[in-house]
Amino acid sequence: MPSHVVVYGSACPACTQAKAVLDHYHVPYDARPISELPTRHGHTRSMPQITIDDELLGGINQLLKLARMGGLQHLTNDDGAPWVRIRRRLGRGYTVERLDRLGHVQARTSASTMTEAERLRTSALLPPSR
Repeated sequence: MPSHVVVYGSACPACTQAKAVLDHYHVPYDARPISELPTRHGHTRSMPQITIDDELLGGINQLLKLARMGGLQHLTNDDGAPWVRIRRRLGRGYTVERLDRLGHVQARTSASTMTEAERLRTSALLPPSR
């Protein structure tokens, strides 16, 4: 099931940019005024504020970071597969990370070869991060 994305803001340049990024990645979203941001997310001083499935992602910088990491493509997938990323550690092998929909690391492990890293990615059986 696709995630529910809400952009709280107005017609400010950052709000327009956030909507353009979501449109570019074909992520459906609702646009609402900043005054409708739920109080449990705290008092905000910047716009836009973006929520994904009622969890606060943050502003435009966090949205752009999520887009660079590949998270917006993952939001539009309906396959239900976990989001796993492989990062090369210069001279020390690979790090395999399982991420939640906001891009936060849930589990992390190391692999010495790319073959081992790919095996870990497909199994998605990563131990919890420390």
